[in-house]
Amino acid sequence: MFTCIASIGKMSISLKTGIKNQQINTLIPKASSFYFKFIYYIIYLNRNAFINLAPQTTIPIINKTDFSAFSFTIPTFLPEQRKIARILSTVDEVIERTEAAIAKYQAIKQGMMHDLFSRGLDQNGKLRPRYEEAPELYHQTTLGWLPKEWEVVDTDEKINVIDVQPDHRTPPEVSDGAPYVGIGDLKATGEIDLERARKVAKAALQKQVASFDIYPGAFIFGKIGTLGQPTRIPSERFFAVSANVVLLTTKLREDADFIFWLYSSHLIDTQVTDTTNTTSQPALGIQRVRKFFIPWPACSGERDKIASKLEAISKTLQNEARHRDKTLQVKQGLMQALLTGRKPVTVDEPEQEN
Repeated sequence: MFTCIASIGKMSISLKTGIKNQQINTLIPKASSFYFKFIYYIIYLNRNAFINLAPQTTIPIINKTDFSAFSFTIPTFLPEQRKIARILSTVDEVIERTEAAIAKYQAIKQGMMHDLFSRGLDQNGKLRPRYEEAPELYHQTTLGWLPKEWEVVDTDEKINVIDVQPDHRTPPEVSDGAPYVGIGDLKATGEIDLERARKVAKAALQKQVASFDIYPGAFIFGKIGTLGQPTRIPSERFFAVSANVVLLTTKLREDADFIFWLYSSHLIDTQVTDTTNTTSQPALGIQRVRKFFIPWPACSGERDKIASKLEAISKTLQNEARHRDKTLQVKQGLMQALLTGRKPVTVDEPEQEN
């Protein structure tokens, strides 16, 4: 099935008898000549050619006549089609398992963050009992029930919140300048893609660069358009920060990881939601960011342990995301090689459909 109206190019294989609507073209391969998964993959490889057919209107549409006019060169030997499809299906299974692992670890991470920033860790590095189980360990704060050893402070007591471009003027773009980093320059792994970021003249950035010191652990936080989404920035490269974000650096460098994860938590998300300017383009005032409430464990060792646990699960997620991206690249290369005949496939004997 291939969508031909609006969201053009979405594809799926039907696993049971069903009914489709007018937005979808259905291809039913003749079983005597074509293996359905092979047809799926060759259409998938060429789906951009179909997408380019659609006129650039409010609702793009590919008509059935144009869709049916496409032709492809394919092997006529069914076992060869099946073997190619089996190779690609194996790669897809790896991608699906990796996506499932990513979803699992993301759920674990979210639950872990909620517990760590509401219950903290005791002297043995274990989560404290919940408030309902041991209310004597907690006290009421502006952020709810928190461990008695914690206090609630304003962000600017512990963090430097820097408006790097108070006049919001964007430097001119050049072909060989410095990366101009914003929230939109994120990789799927959560890292900033300095190569993809637009480039601006270094001369235009001297004033900005001289105004603050970026060290490992500094991160940006969206204040206009895309709000929040804290993202660490590398300290070893020359680059600038866009006007749509604020830069956050800790006043004590050893707390940098704890602060980053705190700003990634539900405690900050809730305050962003409560204070967002509800206009067509949501925005946060710099002074409001400086006055966000943050919980602060009195013991630096507890702060370190909380950050270490979140760093570990984050590394696992990043590794899974890199594995998925690498496998997607492998799949694309295999499709280009196998579905175009550039790399021949040897079939020792006819295979039976299982």
